[in-house]
Amino acid sequence: MNVNLTFWAKTASSKRTLNSQDRSSPTYKPVLHHLLDVGAVALRFLIENPARLRREAALLGLEPEGYARLMAFFAGLHDLGKLSRPFQWKVPELWPDVLGPRPEKPPAGPNHWRMTAWRLRRPPIESRFRACLPRLAKGYEWPIVAAIAGHHGAPPPPDDPSWTPDDPICASAAEEAFELMEELLRPAPAEDLDEDGVCLLSWRLSGLTTLADWVGSDAEFFPLAPLDIPLSDYWRNALKAAEQALAAKGLLPARPAAAVRLADFAPQAAAFPRPMQAIAGSLALSAGPQLLLIEDATGSGKTEAAILLAARLMVAGHGEGIFFALPTMATANAMHDRLRAVVDAIFEQEGTEGRRPSLVLAHAKADLSRELSRLAAAPLADGEPSAAVDCNAWISDDRRRAFFADVGAGTIDQAFLAVLPKKHLTLRQYALAGRILIIDEAHCFDFYMKEELNALLRLHAMNGGSAIVLSATLSLEARREIAEAFLIGLGLQKRRAKRDAGSLGSLSYPLLTQVDATGGRETSVALAQGLARTVNVERLPDRSAAHEAACAAADVGAAVLVISNAVDEAIAAFDRLATVRPEGTVHLFHARFAQCDRLAIENDVLGRFGRAARPKDRAGHILVATQVVEQSLDLDFDLVISDLAPIDLIIQRAGRLWRHMDQRPQAVRPTPEPMLMVVSPDPGAVDKTDWLGSCLGKAAAVYQNAGILWRSARTLFAQGRIRTPDDLRPMIEAVYGADGAPVPRALGAAEQKGVGKEGAARALGTMNVISLPEGYGALPSDLRADEDIGTRLGEPTITLRLARRVDGRLVPWDRTPGASSSVAWALSEVKARRKFWGDALPLAEDEALCEAARRDWPEWDKAIEIVEVADDGCLRVRNADMVYDPKFGLRKLLISQL
Repeated sequence: MNVNLTFWAKTASSKRTLNSQDRSSPTYKPVLHHLLDVGAVALRFLIENPARLRREAALLGLEPEGYARLMAFFAGLHDLGKLSRPFQWKVPELWPDVLGPRPEKPPAGPNHWRMTAWRLRRPPIESRFRACLPRLAKGYEWPIVAAIAGHHGAPPPPDDPSWTPDDPICASAAEEAFELMEELLRPAPAEDLDEDGVCLLSWRLSGLTTLADWVGSDAEFFPLAPLDIPLSDYWRNALKAAEQALAAKGLLPARPAAAVRLADFAPQAAAFPRPMQAIAGSLALSAGPQLLLIEDATGSGKTEAAILLAARLMVAGHGEGIFFALPTMATANAMHDRLRAVVDAIFEQEGTEGRRPSLVLAHAKADLSRELSRLAAAPLADGEPSAAVDCNAWISDDRRRAFFADVGAGTIDQAFLAVLPKKHLTLRQYALAGRILIIDEAHCFDFYMKEELNALLRLHAMNGGSAIVLSATLSLEARREIAEAFLIGLGLQKRRAKRDAGSLGSLSYPLLTQVDATGGRETSVALAQGLARTVNVERLPDRSAAHEAACAAADVGAAVLVISNAVDEAIAAFDRLATVRPEGTVHLFHARFAQCDRLAIENDVLGRFGRAARPKDRAGHILVATQVVEQSLDLDFDLVISDLAPIDLIIQRAGRLWRHMDQRPQAVRPTPEPMLMVVSPDPGAVDKTDWLGSCLGKAAAVYQNAGILWRSARTLFAQGRIRTPDDLRPMIEAVYGADGAPVPRALGAAEQKGVGKEGAARALGTMNVISLPEGYGALPSDLRADEDIGTRLGEPTITLRLARRVDGRLVPWDRTPGASSSVAWALSEVKARRKFWGDALPLAEDEALCEAARRDWPEWDKAIEIVEVADDGCLRVRNADMVYDPKFGLRKLLISQL
C-alpha cells in the first residue's frame, strides 16, 4: 500500500470501526483521498458553471479548462498540513506505523492549516508550487498560499522562520501527495499572473477552496473507500460524487430562460410598460462585466426594470442568479413576495435535474422557501474542530443561505460583510461573484456606507460580476463615485477611472447609466405616464401642529402617515394620537420590534395601506413610523407629515403620497391635493446653533450635518412644492452640489462639525473595509465571527434575543408554527442603540438558563444577550426599567409609568 495512504484526514464516525485491527479496510479517509475529493468538487463546480468559468478564466488570461484545473489543484492542496506528526497524533488508533511508536505527548508544531502554508513555501514542494506561478518573484506567492491554507474562514498567520518541520517521512509523503495531485489534475501554469493579479486572485481562490472543502467533507457523498483502490479510479469516483453533491446541495446553476419578457413575470406592468422598463428590454448589453444605474421616480417600476435587465444579463452569461441587497429587513421582506412570481419566469423549469430554482430571504418566516436545506448536511468527524462543521453552521444560517440561492434577498448589511474583515468573508464574495447584484435605494447610504458600497462594487467588478444600482434621487457626485469604484474594479487605473466617471454629467431625469471597461454612457428616459405631478409642501412649526393636522385629515377619511426620525419620538407620537383617536385606528411601525412582531406589523401595514387595501380598511387610519417606511415599501397615503430630513429622503417620503392613482384616483381622495407637511423651524429665522432641537426633540440629532438640513429646509420651503420630474435634480444639487447656498452665521460652526464628522465617517469606512489590492493573506488570522458591528456607523447598537419562560426553560419569543429553533431565535432578535440599553444586564439568577438556551447556537451568535420578557412585559434585567410588548416594541418605562 502507498505509504501516503497510511495518513488519515477524516475519521469514521464509529469508535468500534476505529478500533478495527484490519488496516486494509476503510476505517478512515486518507489525506490523499480527501485532497482529491476537494479538488474534484472545485473542478466540477467550475465545469458545471460554464459561464462563470469563462468569466473567471478571462480575468486570468487562461483557457477555461486550464484555469479550472489550476484552481482545483490549488484547492486540493488545502490539507497538505495533515501529513504531519501533530495532526496524526490526535487519534491514537490511527497513528501511522511508518512514523514509529506514537509519543505520549503531542509533538511540537503548528496546526495543520499553518503546516499547509509552511509546506507550500519550503523545499521540496516550494519550487514545484511556484512553477504554477512563473512570473512571481519569490515571496509574492503568499496571498495564494494563504488562500489555500486559510479554509477555516481566516488566513493563517505568517509562519515563524525559526520553526523547523517534523521528520522527513511526513515531508516525503507531502511531496508525493503534491505530485499525485499534479499528475491527476494537470494544472495549467498562470503564465501572465503578476504580483497585483495574484492578490486579486487570492480572494476568489479562498472562497472556492472553502466551498469545495465544505462540500468535499460530506460523508454521504464522499464515503470511506478501500485503501487499495487505484488512485485513477478513486479520482473518477470523486468527480462523479462531486457532481452529485453539488446538485443535491443546490449549488449547480439553474438554467436561465432563453428569453425573458416583462410579461413573463409582471403581466400587469407589461400591458402598459413604463419607459424605463421598455429601455431595460432593449438596451444593448456590454460584452464584459457592467454596471447599470437606474434613476427614476418612485412608482416607476424600477424593480421590474432591474429584474428584466438581470435576466438578460444571465442569458448573456454575466451571472447565474440574482441577489437583491436592500436597505432594511422590511424592504427585503417586501421584495421576497414580489420575487415569488419572478423565479419561475426567469429560469427554465425543465432540464435542471429535478431541482427547482431556489428563492431564499434572510431570516424569513419558517414557511418560506427551503430549497437549500441540504446546505446543513453534516460531514465526517475530523478528530479536531472541523472547518467543514464550522462552514456548515455558517452557511446554513438564512443570512448566508440567501447568497447561494438562485434568487436571494437580504439587507445591504449582509452584502457589506463581504468587504469587512470578518470570518468567512470570502464565501460571501465567491457566492456574490456568481450573482447579478442589485442594490436598491442607494441614495440612503451615509458617508460610511458609501465607502462600503464603493468597496463592494470594486470587488464585484474585480470578480467579473455585473451590478445594477437603483435610486430615485442620486446626486451627480454620488453617481460619479459609484461609476469610478466599478471602473477601478475592472482594472482601470485610478486616474482614467476618475476621468471616465467624471465625464458622466447628464442632468436628465429619469436616467439610465451604463458603465463598462470602455467608460460610461447615459441614456435619458421619459417619465412614466401619470408620475408627473406636483406635491405641495407646508411647514409645521411643531409636533402639536403635526398631530392636529393628522387628526383633521383622518376625520375626513384620509389615510395619514406621520414619520418621525427617532424611535422614541415615534412612540411618544403614537401614544398621544392613540389616546385621542378611535381605538385601533392608530398604528406604530419602527425598527425596535422583535423580528417576528415587525414582520406581523409590516404585513398589516402593507395590507392596510398597500395597493390592494380596501377603502374601509385605510380610511381614517394613521400610521406613525420611522424611516422604515421611506424605502421600497409600496404604500399609499392621502397625507404625509414628516420631520425635516435631508432633501433626498424628503423626496422619498413624498413618494408615499397619492401613489396608487389607478386604484384611488383624485376623485375618490378625501384630500383635495397631495400635501407633504414638514415639521421644521423657519430656515429664514436661524439665531442659534441648535435651531432644530426645540422643534424636533431627540429626532433633531439623527441627521448631523446642519448645512444639509438647513439647505434642505430652505430649498423645500422656498419652492413650496416638489414637481416631478422638473424639480428633483435641481433640488438635490441645491443641497449637495458645490454651489449650495451658504448657511446662516449661527450654523457655521455646526456645519463644519457635521462636515468633519462626514469626513471622519468616510475615512473610517476606508480604513475598515478590506484592502483588495493586498490580497487575502494580508488579513489578520484572528478574524471575528460575529456580525453585529461594522456595516453602519452612528451610535453603536446591541442585538438582543427576547425569550419567554416555559416549563422552567427559556424559549424564543417568536411563536411561528413549525419554525426551527435557529429561525425562531433569529425572529426573536431586536436591535437597540447601546446608549438606550445602557448598563442593563440579565438578572444573575437567570444566567444558567441563558447559557442552557445558547448551548446549540453557532459561535457567532453566542455573544448575543438573551433577555427574558416576563408575563407583564417587563424585561428581567437589572440597572434599568424596560418593557417589551408587540404594540410599542422595546421601550423604557418612565417614572410616571412605574
